Amino acid sequence: MISIKTALIICLIVLTNSLFAQHTIKLYSGDTLRVKVTEITERTTTYKLPNYFDGPAIIISNSKIEQIVYPNGEVISFDKDSPLGKENFIHKKNSIEILLSEISVGRLGFGYNRQLGNNFNLRLSGAFRISQNQLFYPNFDIKNYLSLEGMYFPLGHRRVAFFTGLKTMIGQSKYGYYYNDYYSSYYVSPSVKTFGSAQILNGLQINISQSFNIHALWSTGFILSQDENHHQETINQGTISIGFKF
Repeated sequence: MISIKTALIICLIVLTNSLFAQHTIKLYSGDTLRVKVTEITERTTTYKLPNYFDGPAIIISNSKIEQIVYPNGEVISFDKDSPLGKENFIHKKNSIEILLSEISVGRLGFGYNRQLGNNFNLRLSGAFRISQNQLFYPNFDIKNYLSLEGMYFPLGHRRVAFFTGLKTMIGQSKYGYYYNDYYSSYYVSPSVKTFGSAQILNGLQINISQSFNIHALWSTGFILSQDENHHQETINQGTISIGFKF
């Protein structure tokens, strides 16, 4: 059983860590400050030096600040072009997404997106067929799949951010094609096959608010079916998704 003295010591340690936990302020000049932020207003940020907490408070204009990283990893970004340096948006590292473009072609798609640092995202998504649609894919159709996408943001996460990366897919596809020989031609009925795909992607991430964002990407690559002929095709795929951040 924990004694009262031990409990008081533990509470004191936790309180001390919370008081002196460091924030990281990244400036547009390239400098990085490790401090204790005490207040953020529309125009300025106030902080103290962690080894001199009883010293004077230091005030800096938000227009000079690119990001403030909290001890728990949460990030606040600031808009450099704003004359007041207003807070841009808070980075929430997780989002659940609905793949809107998949619904338009008869598939229902969902995804989970995880932010890894300031320049990388990883998204796992999947979709399954909810209706047959021969208009978009008369000879070839993807029935369902799982996809893993690695996204690199060269300029970091901003309200509107460009990204590039790689995409892999595995799933089931349906092939139907015309066969021609010297004597005749005929249509081979569609059959379900397992496939794999590797693609290069480019896109935009738009942070609408603190809780919602939109991804629009275009990917191109190849798809290989595991049939007796190892059927291979070029694939170009556009995806629009809306995400709820948490």
